[in-house]
Amino acid sequence: MDLINKLVKNVLETRYEDLPVLAIEAAKRSVLDTLGCLILGSSTSEGKGIVRFVLDYGGKKESTVMIYGGKVPAFHAVMANCTMARAMDFDDVFEGGEGKGVGGHIGATFVPVTFAFSEYAERKVSGKDFILANILGSDIACRLRMSATKYHGWQGETYAPFGVVATGGKLLGLDEEMMANAMGIAYTQCSGSAQGYEEGVSTVPVQQGFGARAGVLAVILAKRGFTGSKNVLQGTYGFYPVYDRNEYDPDMVISELGKRFESAYVSIKPYPSGKGTHIPIDATMKIMKENQISPGDIEEIIVHTSAFVYNACGKGENKYHPQNVRDAHFSVPYAVANAAIRGGLELTALTEEAIKNKDVLNLAQHVKVIIDPDLDKIATIPPNKVDIRTKSGATYSTYIEYVKGHPKKPMTMEDCIEKFKKCLPYSARPIPENNINKLIQMIEGLEGLDDVSQIISILTDF
Repeated sequence: MDLINKLVKNVLETRYEDLPVLAIEAAKRSVLDTLGCLILGSSTSEGKGIVRFVLDYGGKKESTVMIYGGKVPAFHAVMANCTMARAMDFDDVFEGGEGKGVGGHIGATFVPVTFAFSEYAERKVSGKDFILANILGSDIACRLRMSATKYHGWQGETYAPFGVVATGGKLLGLDEEMMANAMGIAYTQCSGSAQGYEEGVSTVPVQQGFGARAGVLAVILAKRGFTGSKNVLQGTYGFYPVYDRNEYDPDMVISELGKRFESAYVSIKPYPSGKGTHIPIDATMKIMKENQISPGDIEEIIVHTSAFVYNACGKGENKYHPQNVRDAHFSVPYAVANAAIRGGLELTALTEEAIKNKDVLNLAQHVKVIIDPDLDKIATIPPNKVDIRTKSGATYSTYIEYVKGHPKKPMTMEDCIEKFKKCLPYSARPIPENNINKLIQMIEGLEGLDDVSQIISILTDF
């Protein structure tokens, strides 16, 4: 029996009452964090561009385009909303269970998807229904991604369509056969890779929308009677043989299924950049503070990390001289130089004007990113060792495993509210303060909400 069957059965059988408090509270934080990132991304070029695209095409009015308003087909709504949520790379990531293995961007897919299906369902969807469907879909995406024992360049969005089917299937009441068909239909559309990280292109956030759209289309087609392959994960030409070259751990797909929900262990980002830049940022600030080093004292900064982080965030001329904001998002040299000069990496450092700052770019040339074979064995985004060599000849080093927001150093809801408010000034449409206060209260008490469409109204009807 293909592993997908066990996943489908678990989706059908799990009730809200089966969810641990840890998973429920993590889901609420993810909703607030993701909506903040979506608001932030609404004014980016990718956000504005994808919204224009879906609104221009129009079509059946099923689900809302957040912030901008207006309804479009559900698969177009998620393409727009997920792209906006990922646009500034401030959204949460799953780092692989306890921080090992591979992960992916989770909230930017599953929060917009759950809202879209809630409207498509043509019934009132309660906060409990929303949380359950969101967690079940997220859990599948996390499990499938972390089960891959070797990284081949596929991203979380490649695995996401299966989880999206689970979320939609739960909310729409698909039976076992229909959901199995939807999983097969989703498989035919799996795509997305890390190549965009290296090249600084707009498809990085857009493929977040592609993965969501694939899952939504799969659910809709299955409801209309289309069939899909049943052995989608382990069949002769199933996902694991074709995509992961059979290098996977089946136990990680089903271990503690229905008891442990992996989406409870996502990392909420403290910085608006690729996750591989975060430990180098903290490490640089730590060394400079503890040793009273000023930017002018620095001769060289060496970041020891994994092959994935080196390739995505440390290799190439565009990492030292970002040609656009996307390059800067995935640049360890740019992030570390900002940490040294500006004491961190804020949204203000990620504009077309800010990335041209001469002082930052000059210091970035003194940052060296190297692959550490021992760290590379730990995870795609592992702990990092950072050395700072000063002009006086002294060298200072530190080793950091986790930054704030990681499940071992989690953010509180209060932290998420603070981060959420940082995103608000960047909204494509100014949101009234009263709406913001209501929104935060609704999400804090999401499990008691009778109809989640109220949240959508707050973010569009003003």
